[in-house]
Amino acid sequence: MCSSLNGEININQVSATSKICIPRGTVFTAVTKGIGTNIFYEKSEKRTERFDTPDAENIIELNGIKSELIICEKEV
Repeated sequence: MCSSLNGEININQVSATSKICIPRGTVFTAVTKGIGTNIFYEKSEKRTERFDTPDAENIIELNGIKSELIICEKEV
C-alpha cells in the first residue's frame, strides 16, 4: 500500500504478478513496457475499467517479460 504517490514508480519483473494499492483519488498514468506485460485495475476488490489519467505527472511503470500489475484504489 502506498500512502501517497509523488513522482514515478518503476516495477521490473519477469513472469510475475504484483499488486500496488494507491490512495483513492490519486492522479497518475500507467505505462507498460516489455514483452507480454499487462496492467489491470481494481476498485472495491473487483476488476474495473482503466482509471488512470493520460499525461499525469505521477507515473506507475511496469517493465519486464510476461508480467502483470494490478493497480487498486483504497481509502486511506
